[in-house]
Amino acid sequence: MGLSEKALHIARALGDLETLAHVLLARDYTITAPENAKERFAATAEVLDLAEGLGDPGIASRALSLRFKAAMELADVAEAERSLLRNEKLV
Repeated sequence: MGLSEKALHIARALGDLETLAHVLLARDYTITAPENAKERFAATAEVLDLAEGLGDPGIASRALSLRFKAAMELADVAEAERSLLRNEKLV
């Protein structure tokens, strides 16, 4: 188990939603590789749910940026465009 995975387990165990969101965002950078695009894409959905619950547009914007990147890696141009448009409304 890598350090980012350990951090994710700890954040989930703590139950602090903001900490979990930040760990998921940071984890994206530690697992960036083509074979992890689906995992990273799925994580952005979780972060967006957390951001909505927290009422934090900053976290949502960061998640949408990462979602855009993962969607492009997965050749899902339509989702990438939706993420970009959603992010433009936040900033």
